[in-house]
Amino acid sequence: MTKEINTCKECKSEYYAATSKKENLCPNCAHYLYGQRQCHHTFKEGRCSKCYWNNTFSERVTALIKRNKKKLKSINQSILMATVILIISTPLTIIGLVYIDTTVLSLSKHSFSRNILFFLSVFGVLVSIPFLIKARVYKKRLIKEIPYLRYDWYFSY
Repeated sequence: MTKEINTCKECKSEYYAATSKKENLCPNCAHYLYGQRQCHHTFKEGRCSKCYWNNTFSERVTALIKRNKKKLKSINQSILMATVILIISTPLTIIGLVYIDTTVLSLSKHSFSRNILFFLSVFGVLVSIPFLIKARVYKKRLIKEIPYLRYDWYFSY
């Protein structure tokens, strides 16, 4: 029994026609462009034994992967930054609550600087919490829309 072989219009690789739900696209391109199920490739002699794909990526798919990887990296950096600010600001806010001078803008040298530090730490907490929440929600939505972002090994090239 011979399998029908098509050529992908995107990456120009040959593939078994029955392995892709998108006409004229290999399972790999259909996965990245349209979110179709990914073939878990097993390569033998330069081709996947399951779908016959030859491990080529088109410029369009490569650019799409890089762009989405860049988005995810930016989100992760935002989450890290908001977390660090929150970790630094929270104990300073607690300490500031204990030592805050009752005359908020006292002219005494030490109490003035303590109060300024307290206000900056409160500002850090108030800004970082909503920023962190929004960044995490955006990351969840991005991963839901682009499932392959869950796996770092897709970005090894």
